[in-house]
Order: sequence, then structure tokens, then C-alpha cells
Amino acid sequence: MRLRKIPAFIQARLYRPHPTLAVLGALLLVGIGLRAWLVYQYAPGFVGYDDSRGYLATLIAPNLYWQPVRPAGYPIFLLLARDLSSHLRSTVVLQHALGVATAILLYLAVARVTRRRWVALLPAAVILLGGSQIYLEHAIVTESVFAFLVALALWLAVLSISSSRRPLWLIPAGAAIGAAITLRSVGFTLVPALLVWAVLARSASMRMRIAAPLAVVAGVVLTLGPYLLHQHSKTDSWGLTRTTGWTLAARMSTFADCSNLPPRRARKPCATTRSRNRSVRTRPPTNSTRRSHPPSRRLDLPPRTTKLWIPQVLNSNRMVCNGGSRLPSCGISSVRT
Repeated sequence: MRLRKIPAFIQARLYRPHPTLAVLGALLLVGIGLRAWLVYQYAPGFVGYDDSRGYLATLIAPNLYWQPVRPAGYPIFLLLARDLSSHLRSTVVLQHALGVATAILLYLAVARVTRRRWVALLPAAVILLGGSQIYLEHAIVTESVFAFLVALALWLAVLSISSSRRPLWLIPAGAAIGAAITLRSVGFTLVPALLVWAVLARSASMRMRIAAPLAVVAGVVLTLGPYLLHQHSKTDSWGLTRTTGWTLAARMSTFADCSNLPPRRARKPCATTRSRNRSVRTRPPTNSTRRSHPPSRRLDLPPRTTKLWIPQVLNSNRMVCNGGSRLPSCGISSVRT
């Protein structure tokens, strides 16, 4: 049986790729090279942030939601990454891979909505070559995973424009935003933006304009709903964070006079006002919110050393690396919780 000849327009795309693809390939090579060099030079990763220590401590806490100031989406990602590999460096490499994927998704999304495809190279170049981006990918923080989920939602939303079945693309887009919210609560601001996009983007009928935002809401609920239900079963709270009044109390405690307030209202913001006013009023409060944590929310660390995948916080207020070696071998001195 004789095969049909390949159409001319397909041959043109196969053998004459767009010039921007060559530039994108060069950017990918440079970006991957920079990430490989950093993984080789600084292993296993940057864990010196307060957020990083909190996320790592969550993995050995009896309750995944023990931190009232941070959502638990990123610790869940770390648990999944630990199941894939028993080394922290592998998780850092995975975050670098997500960074490269973010650049590709942004290029594909922008190239689809503009006639000048070189414009799509700009966001890709920022992600692939940006020093701050590469640094945050190498750290145990949420930025790399959050940026990937936002870029994925953007790409899926752009694909829905030319599709006759827009809800099938907008449901996973909303699910990506819902997953991003479990990482950083600021992701809530993306939900109304995606809803406006779903309504105002090109649609064939009024029926599709109604179904599109409903698909976005369904996608957000699909990922955020189970998270909030599980969190409520553990903490009796529906909020992503549980820090209502903490910052206000910490700021007020340096100058507030609560002598005329009822004891119940004055207890939290003014319990230590008189004893601290003289020493604190002369300088801005530092880490004041940390002093406001009630004892019941502190992590009760197990008094034992285990050979685990990541640096573990021990009751000696130090951290150990794989095999029990001290943190200087990981590039960081001893850290307090």
C-alpha cells in the first residue's frame, strides 16, 4: 500500500522551524546548565530560611497542620517528593525541573496569543536566566511549585480559547489554581481573575459563557475542597492560616495602655506590655509574632535521631543531614527552631 505524500505546510513546519524555537533551545541549554552547576556546587540545597526549617519540621510533626502561619500544601509536595527519592538533592532537582517547565509553559501560552512569537521569549528568558528564580528553585520554599501551577493554569486557560469544549480545559486550570492556593494563600487573588477570563474570552454562545466560569469554580473546589475538609478535621478551622489578631497584638504590645480594658479583652495584646515597654519601645519589634504563638501550637519534637531523607530538627535544637552528619557538611551551620 502506498503512503500518501506529506502535505507541504506540514513539511514546512517539520523542516523549517520558527527561528524563535532556536533561541528558545539556546535559552533552555543555558538555563539547564546554570541549574546543573548550582546543584553540583551547592548540595543539597538552601535550607537556611525560617520558612524552610518550618516546612522540614512539618514532615516529622504528628499533625501536618501544626503551623498556623503557613498552609500545608508545600509539605504535602515534599512528602510526595520523598516517596520518589530518599535524597533532598533529588527534590531540589525536581524543583529546578519545574522551573524549566514553567518557562516552557509561559512561552507556549504567550506564543498562542500574539503574532510576534519573539515576545513569548521574554517571560521564558526571565524564568530560565533569572538569578532570583534559580536561587528560589534551589531553596526549600514554595516559589518554584507555585509558579509552575500558575503557569500551568495560564496555559490551560489560553488553550481553552480556541477549543469547542472550553470547560474541559478550564476545569484543570481551576484545579491548578486551587492547588496553588494550598501553597500560598495569595493564590486566592487568581480565582476572580480566571473567572473574568472565562466570561470575557471568546465564546460561541451565551451557554458557553455560563458554563466556563462554573468549570473554573468546579476545578478550584476539586483540589481546595478536600484540603480544607482534611484540615478542618485536624484543626477545627476552615482558614488556610490561623493567625487572626497575632500581628496586631504584637504591634500593639509595644505601646498600648490596657489598664481601662476588661481583663478578657486586654489579656492577649497587653499581657506583657508593662514589663516590655521600657526595653522594646526604643527599637522596632523583631520576630514579635513568634512570641505570640501559644504553647499548644509549638512542635513537640521526638527525642530520637532517625536516618531520614531531609535534615531533621532534633530536640538538641540542631539539624542533621543524611546519615547523621552535622549541617556544616550541608552548607549551613547549626539552626534553632
